[in-house]
Amino acid sequence: MAEPSQEDVDSFLSFCEIVTGRRPDPKFAPRYIKDANGDLDRAISNFEQDPNRYAADKYDETLFSQDRDGGSNQYAGIPSFQIDHANESLSQYPQSTAATRPNTPSNNAGAGQETGVVGASGVQFGPATREYYEQNQWAMTTISSTVPDPPPSQRKREPGEPAFMKPLPSQDYLPSLITILNTIPMSHNALLMKNHLLPHYGQDPQWWTGNPIAVAQTIDLDDVRQEDGRTEIIHETQRIMAFLDYTDRAYGSVEPLNKIEGSVGDTEAVRFLDAWQAAASQIEPGAGHDKLFETTAREILSGEVSSASFKCLMPILSNRGADGPASLYDVLDETIWSNDLDGSKDVQASISSLAEVLVMVVKQPDSTATGLNMTIPSSWYVDRYMAQNETKAKQMRRACAEKKKELADIEAQTQRYSRFHHNGTSGSSLDLLEVAMSAMTMQPLSPTGDPMPNPNAERDARLHQKIQSVYDRVKRKLEVLKAQEEEARKAYDELSGLLKEPKEGVEANPTVKYRLCGISSDPAVTYIQSRRKFDVDESMDESVAVGNGDAARTSTDWWRIHYDSTGQISKSRISEVDALAAAAMENREVLLVYASEEALNERFADVPQALAEFVSGDNMLFREELVQDVEQPPPYDGSGSVGGDEDAGFANMSAKEWYGDEQQKQPEMAERGAGLVAEMASAASRGRETDADAAMTDAGGPASQHIEFADGK
Repeated sequence: MAEPSQEDVDSFLSFCEIVTGRRPDPKFAPRYIKDANGDLDRAISNFEQDPNRYAADKYDETLFSQDRDGGSNQYAGIPSFQIDHANESLSQYPQSTAATRPNTPSNNAGAGQETGVVGASGVQFGPATREYYEQNQWAMTTISSTVPDPPPSQRKREPGEPAFMKPLPSQDYLPSLITILNTIPMSHNALLMKNHLLPHYGQDPQWWTGNPIAVAQTIDLDDVRQEDGRTEIIHETQRIMAFLDYTDRAYGSVEPLNKIEGSVGDTEAVRFLDAWQAAASQIEPGAGHDKLFETTAREILSGEVSSASFKCLMPILSNRGADGPASLYDVLDETIWSNDLDGSKDVQASISSLAEVLVMVVKQPDSTATGLNMTIPSSWYVDRYMAQNETKAKQMRRACAEKKKELADIEAQTQRYSRFHHNGTSGSSLDLLEVAMSAMTMQPLSPTGDPMPNPNAERDARLHQKIQSVYDRVKRKLEVLKAQEEEARKAYDELSGLLKEPKEGVEANPTVKYRLCGISSDPAVTYIQSRRKFDVDESMDESVAVGNGDAARTSTDWWRIHYDSTGQISKSRISEVDALAAAAMENREVLLVYASEEALNERFADVPQALAEFVSGDNMLFREELVQDVEQPPPYDGSGSVGGDEDAGFANMSAKEWYGDEQQKQPEMAERGAGLVAEMASAASRGRETDADAAMTDAGGPASQHIEFADGK
C-alpha cells in the first residue's frame, strides 16, 4: 500500500484521541494505517488494543546496561575483562601476564529480581472485555495463513454439482466473485477471451492449490514487464474459467490471480477487476471490455461537472431506527443522491453509464443488528438513476421530502394527542380518560361493603360528561390523523416508486432490468444459480424456462456452497426464496452480483481446445492423486512407548519374522493366507477380468473378511 496521506494521518491521530483518550506517536501513525490497508476504523481499533505495538521496534540502548534479570546494573561501564598493557614510560616491556577480570556482580543480583507479572508496563492477560478484537492480534501466535484442504477423495466433484474457488486466508470476496462470474454468460465469455489464446497453457500438479504456472513465451525485451502484466492475468483467468467449466475437482484456488501485480484497490476483488479490465482493454481495444464491470456516476454541482467510475459499489446502510428492513432502492438512493436527498440543492446526480455486470458489497454498520436488515431483491430496475431520468428523479425527491415532512408533522400531532406526560411518567391519553370516567361512575361503599348513596353524584355526572366529551374529541382527532397518515404514506409510496417496476396505465415504465446471479454472505459461503437457469435445454422444466415467477422461486435452481475453516465442504440445492432470506440474515455484510438481461441472454461459449487440454491434463493429475490416496497405507499410530527395550530390533524385523510365532499358533490362518496369495496370483495371470477382491471372496468368503493375527478370532 502507498504511504497514507497527511489528511488520513491527521484524522487517525484525532479520532484515536477522541476514542481512546490517548494520542498516538505521529511517527507511528502511518504504520497503523498501512497495516490496516487504509481502513481508519481498523487502524484505530488496532491502536486501542495495543498502543505500544510499534514502540518495541525501536533500538533500546538501556538493555545493555541492565543485569541478567533486567534490573539496574551497578557495574555498568566496567568491561567484563581487561588486558594490562605496558607502561609507555618504561623503556622495557614487562613479561606478559594473564588477563585480569574484575569481581562479578553475581552476589548482588537478587535486588533487581521480580516474581509474578514482570514489568507493569508490559502486556498482560486478562478477561476479554472488548466487544471486538482483531483476529490476527488476539492470539499469542498468528493463526495459519493458509486454508486447509481435505483429502483427495473429498475433493472430487460430484456429477451435476458446480465447481467453485475456495476462500482466501485474507477473507476477501475474490473467490466468490470469480465463482459467480463463471455462471453469467457475458462475463464467462469475456473472461475466456477466445481471440487471445496461448497454444498451450502449461501444467502444474499444485496449480489448483495456488501455484502459478510459468509458460515459456517469445517476448519483446523492450516491453517485457508491461506485456507480462497484461497477458498473465488474462491467461490465468482463462485457466480458471475453463477449470470451473470442466474440472473433476470440487474446487480450485484464485491465489495465482492474487499474486499478479495489478492496480491498487481497496480489496483483492476490486484489484482483480481493475487489472483485468486494463489488460483486456489494451489487448483488445474497442471490444467493449470497459463496459463489462465499470459503472460511471456523474454529478453536476452549480454547473461544474464531475464524474467517478467504480467496479464495485460499496454502499453503507443508514440507521433506520424503528423502520422496517431497507430495500435495495433505499440503499442506492442514499448512495447516488447523498448530496441532494431532498431535491432542494443545485445538484444533479445520475449514472451516465452502467456496467453489464454490477458488483456491490452492502454493509450494515450497526453491530447490534441481526443480519443485514435489508431485503435482497431477485431483480430490480436501474432506470430511475440514469441520466435521461435525472429531472424526473429530482422532482420525485422533492415531492417525497414534502410528504416526509407532512408525515413527520402528523406523527408529532399523534404523539401529542395519544400520549400524556406528567411528573416524569407517561402513558396513553385515552386509557387515562377511560380510568377517570370509570372513577366518576363508581358506587361508594360502606365499611361493611354495602352500597351507599353518593353525595357528589351530580358533580361526578358533570365531570363524567366533560371527560367523555374530551375522550370523544381526542379519539376523533386520532382517527383523522390516522387517515391522514395513511393517505400521505400512500402518496409517498407512489411518488417514491418512480421507475421501480412496470405498471399498467403509466406513461413511462422502467426497461433496464438487472437480475441477481450470485450472493456471498461470507467469504466462505457462496450462493450461485445453476447455469441451466440461463442456458435452457430440453430437460428443463417448461414453467421455469418460460419465466414463470412462482415456479422459478420455488425450484431449486440455487446452490449454497460452504467451505469452512477446517476444510469441510458442503453443497446443497435451495430455492431462490430460501437463498435470499438466508443471505439477508447470515451476516452484516454481503456481496451481491447482478447482471443485465443482455448479459444473461448470451449463450455460453465453448471452451477453446487449448484450454480444454489444460483442464484435461489437470484432471489426469487429479486422478493420479486419487489413486495415490487409495494406495497410501494408513498413517502410523505413534501411541505407546518409543525407544524402550520392547522395541529393540523392530526396525530391521521382517513381516515373516514378526508374524512367525503367531503363524505357528494359528496354522489354519496361515494356510488360509497362503491360499489367498495363490488365488490372487492366479487371478492376476487370468487378466483384468478377475481382480484381487474377487479372489479374496472366492478363497475366504466375503471380500470384507479380514485376517487378525493377534488372537486368532
